[in-house]
Amino acid sequence: MGLSRTLAAFLLVVGGVGGCSGGSSAGPSPSPPSPLPSPTLYLAPLLGREVPDPSIPSRPALAVKVDNVAAALPQVGLEEADVVYEEPVEGGLTRLVAIFQSRLPDRVGPVRSARTTEDMILPEYRAALVFAGAVPEVVAGLRRSGVVLFTDSTNPRAFRRDPGRVAPHNLFVSLAELAEEARGLPPPSPGPLRFRRGDVEGLSSGLSAGAEASPSRAGWSGPAWRPLRRLLLRFSEAASALWEYDEATGEYLRSQGGRELLPHVSASGKRLGAANVVVQFVRVRPGRAVDVLGNPSPEVDLVGAGRALVLTGGEVLEATWEKASRISPTRITAGGESILLSPGVTWWEIFPQGGPVEEG
Repeated sequence: MGLSRTLAAFLLVVGGVGGCSGGSSAGPSPSPPSPLPSPTLYLAPLLGREVPDPSIPSRPALAVKVDNVAAALPQVGLEEADVVYEEPVEGGLTRLVAIFQSRLPDRVGPVRSARTTEDMILPEYRAALVFAGAVPEVVAGLRRSGVVLFTDSTNPRAFRRDPGRVAPHNLFVSLAELAEEARGLPPPSPGPLRFRRGDVEGLSSGLSAGAEASPSRAGWSGPAWRPLRRLLLRFSEAASALWEYDEATGEYLRSQGGRELLPHVSASGKRLGAANVVVQFVRVRPGRAVDVLGNPSPEVDLVGAGRALVLTGGEVLEATWEKASRISPTRITAGGESILLSPGVTWWEIFPQGGPVEEG
């Protein structure tokens, strides 16, 4: 009898619990998850583009003098540069000044010698110069302009020779290693670069270093842009640069060569291109220094004023450049207004005035 009553009481308790759990009342709804905070963005000053790395705005800029003759191809690391200058050198050929700041590749080159042009370009960016050799007057001019110099003689640990290439086109530098030796140098200046930005909210630094709040190019109130899909610059019979606009990437893709133009491809297999191409038409005259074949090294007049072309977004604008002194920034204007570039890589062509130019 006692056992029966105990069993009945147990069943009543279980049934009560089951009835409560099957009722219409429900527990409290879970709270919705809190939204994640937006990441803080920082400005890569020579790209005009947001990046998540807070060290980039204050990182120094390192410019590498890169060989550009057939024996130097394919070049290494150029696709990682923020800004690239192409300048005329001896024999109608060209060399490149590649400025790295947002990315520092482990291998760049081939590294070659400096010219007088660099002491007028690099102070604009507060960029150090990485090179291999130069005549004494070039080194003196760079030092007078306040350019910090890194060479295979002064910083040998960062340089390597590639035994698979023929000297002198076989010297490469590790910017990742050189960055340790460049620690403590000042952050870069944007120099002549001014970028279009529709919204600069949320950027923690760098707006004053080259990016400007501005409407898109469609809102430009000055001289009109016109479509331009193709631009060919003939430095000489031995060297030409071709830029062709690619709708898919929004970039101008580069080809180069003499009479035969081939796509300019880096050692990684990447076709080189740019969001912006600036052509600065300058006076070029023979200098006193000569190469081993007796060709005079060109002297380029970058101080003064002249004509320029600015290519971005499949369009071109006729512009004017001006530079007051060897260390002052170059201004690119049209109708009295500074021209704003698209965020991204910029190639800067220092081109002899009166040289052959073909548009298409």
